[in-house]
Amino acid sequence: GRIVAHRPPWRVVCCVVLRVAAGVAGMAGGAVAVMAGGGIAGGQKYGDSDKNGARVAKDPVSIQDFNATIGHALGIDHAQVVSSPSGRPFRLGGAEAELGKPITSIFG
Repeated sequence: GRIVAHRPPWRVVCCVVLRVAAGVAGMAGGAVAVMAGGGIAGGQKYGDSDKNGARVAKDPVSIQDFNATIGHALGIDHAQVVSSPSGRPFRLGGAEAELGKPITSIFG
């Protein structure tokens, strides 16, 4: 995965661009997501993609890892079982067998 954090010239929260290893429709090799705030440190890079930017080449980030990182930023235990509005139990970080790990190195 690739995470690039930077501080914009105006005074707002830091932003992180993340290349996720698991693809979505039309992007089988990966997808890009943006995170902002939550204690993320600016001016850093996490992982890398191939020379064409089509596939993750270093430090892939799974969807479960991404969700666990959001939970970490919000102070939510990503392994805790919670209920959806419809009553369906789930974990923010994914099913127990594939539980994600927060990317704690991006936080300041």
